[in-house]
Amino acid sequence: MLYFSKTRDVKSPTRANQNDAGIDFFVPYFSPEFIDDLKKLNTTLEVKESSIILRPHERALIPTGIHVNLEATKRHTNWVGIMMTAHNKSGIGTKRGLDRLAEVVDEGYQGEVHISVVNTSNDIQEISSGDKLIQFVLEEVSYLQPKEIRFSELYDSKSSRGDGGFGHTDKK
Repeated sequence: MLYFSKTRDVKSPTRANQNDAGIDFFVPYFSPEFIDDLKKLNTTLEVKESSIILRPHERALIPTGIHVNLEATKRHTNWVGIMMTAHNKSGIGTKRGLDRLAEVVDEGYQGEVHISVVNTSNDIQEISSGDKLIQFVLEEVSYLQPKEIRFSELYDSKSSRGDGGFGHTDKK
């Protein structure tokens, strides 16, 4: 269960289907306060009375009006830690060319969740209130700390992969 509160006039986050991995987040309704906040966060963005105009390759940071309590959510799991990661809605990404930027909401974050999108298409995209642009997935987190060791100690055996990367196994 995801615990949340709304601080703007916005649809509640929801799963479209019971077994969907993602929880859909929506664009709030365009109140004067919401429009002011949009303009402060996006000084070059064109904001109309009920929509955002996103030109090709332009990005926007959109406040959702949703605050989440991931620590309370974690108490109902056996997870060590928890986070939310933003993922594209498939239709939004493929049909409209809108892609998410900032992805991670950490367990201890207590501010308003924002949607960060970029228009990767060559067409102007209009974003309206009620649009579902992003889905968030709740994920388990491990809090293991990084530890530096000597390079000679890093690998205790040779793997079949070695240091090959960037498609090297596709070469015939």
